[in-house]
Amino acid sequence: MGIAIAACAGVAIAVACNGQTQAGCASAQTSCNGACVDTKNDPANCGACGTTCSATSLCSHGTCVELCAAPQQACPTSNDGGICVDTQSDNANCGACNAACKPLQVCVAGQCQGGCPNGEVGCALEAGQPYCANEVSDNANCGGCGVACGAQEVCAAAKCASTCLTGQTVCTLDAGAPYCARLGSDNANCGTCGYACDGLQVCANGACASACAQNQTACFPDAGVSIDGGPPQPYCADTQNDNDNCGSCGNVCGVSTPLCSGGTCVSPG
Repeated sequence: MGIAIAACAGVAIAVACNGQTQAGCASAQTSCNGACVDTKNDPANCGACGTTCSATSLCSHGTCVELCAAPQQACPTSNDGGICVDTQSDNANCGACNAACKPLQVCVAGQCQGGCPNGEVGCALEAGQPYCANEVSDNANCGGCGVACGAQEVCAAAKCASTCLTGQTVCTLDAGAPYCARLGSDNANCGTCGYACDGLQVCANGACASACAQNQTACFPDAGVSIDGGPPQPYCADTQNDNDNCGSCGNVCGVSTPLCSGGTCVSPG
């Protein structure tokens, strides 16, 4: 025997009695668990009480409808902050939700492709462009992206070492950072740290040598002396026939013997 409608009297909100709805819910609403809902658009009671739509769908005319249109897929916790993504081309959701490609890779047909050459990895700096780094020897990415070696360390076999490579020496300049120098060929540290070769010299085997041709000599004019109208600069001179450097740098031929010949000032004729 059915329950009489009168038994529903006094209930604050609508309840179903004998297949009828007690007055309190609008005609378009249904009582679900003591609440009046519209099953046509309620995502928690879509079409019927207790029928819940997913987080990526909405209730339309009593049916759960997905928010994402093909070929997109719903990724509620997507790495790029979106909901609808194309997992065939989305670098942050490549092939599946939250499957992100590495820096310098692109998502093609649901697969991460490209990237760095063999032996290198893509590293992305904060507020900078990603780039390929060799973690075996890169001082700024030694053994991993962003793992920087100290001022007097070098990256060797993916580990920061406390000494320079074979053949190098740690040199520290005033108010400068220490660095590794090859004393046999470094013009700024020739033979020893801080010993710099002059303008027309090069460091060879740890000693400063002339960079001029075999038959020339590096000459350094006195301060204020202009060469060819320009500022004073060191230059290479052939002391065998240079009237301004005859026989040696700075030896200028005079009025009576103005010509340099064989390293000696002579008179014409």
